Amino acid sequence: MKDQRARHRVPRSAANTLLNALPLETRRELQPELTRVHLPAGTVLCRGGETMRHAYFPVTGLISLVGSTSDGQLLQVAAVDRLGFVGIPIVLGTRSTVLDVVVHVPAEADRIDATELMSYCQRSVQIRQLAFGWIDKHVAAIAQGVLCHRFHTVRQRLCRWLIALARSLDGKTVPVTQECLGQILGSPRSTVSGAAITLQDHGLIRLRHGRILILDRSALEAWACECCAADPEVSLATSRPSMGRVVF
Repeated sequence: MKDQRARHRVPRSAANTLLNALPLETRRELQPELTRVHLPAGTVLCRGGETMRHAYFPVTGLISLVGSTSDGQLLQVAAVDRLGFVGIPIVLGTRSTVLDVVVHVPAEADRIDATELMSYCQRSVQIRQLAFGWIDKHVAAIAQGVLCHRFHTVRQRLCRWLIALARSLDGKTVPVTQECLGQILGSPRSTVSGAAITLQDHGLIRLRHGRILILDRSALEAWACECCAADPEVSLATSRPSMGRVVF
């Protein structure tokens, strides 16, 4: 029943960019294997060390790959929106993930059984090439994130992620808690809250319970780190992110 409700909530035009790039004939062949599902914030799709049973192609929202330490500290290592898919281990034939797969921003996604996706990858050159092409960009984006986390301030990184989230959601309201932003940025909640309040005091955003309203995107871009310019737009034509020199 939940899957059926999700289908009605998402506009017919909403689609995963990666799936949309497949040839029409390939999409028609793959379509019966896809199930549109609603994924509330906080949903854990797979724990690190477990075998992935499904792959997910987000249509809206954000799915995160989260690492953790032995004392319970969490950090988002990577994020996937409608530009890509969750299930790289499946495409690579291992099916086991070392990271937790968690929904940070409520999402709608097209889900496919892992065995079915592996079968399609084996017999479809188009699916295989498209998946590997996105994996290459995904790895580059992770490298950009490591650089950003090491050299840029929490406030700069918060501006970058608010812009990226708004871009993924096609709107000005970002349904994310400051606790989730702490995981995304790898910083204590109090530090993230302080940075968010600074942005609010300067009229860039407005804080509400469980969501953030972006008031001045141009100003956010000006306050963000250089990594913001390297983040991909929602397009498969995006080039590899720049790993240029960091300016202090």
